[in-house]
Amino acid sequence: MMNPEMMRLAEEHLRRMSPGDLAKMQRQLASNPDLVKLASESMRNMTPQDLK
Repeated sequence: MMNPEMMRLAEEHLRRMSPGDLAKMQRQLASNPDLVKLASESMRNMTPQDLK
């Protein structure tokens, strides 16, 4: 699980995305469920500085 700082940064990033970008991301995730797993594993290894 991500630490609280990582969650806050991810939420900020999502808030700045346009509705079109969010919809595109949702379509990509829906069409490839393994993408969520890969993204989660990648983010687990990131630091807050990496996410910025």
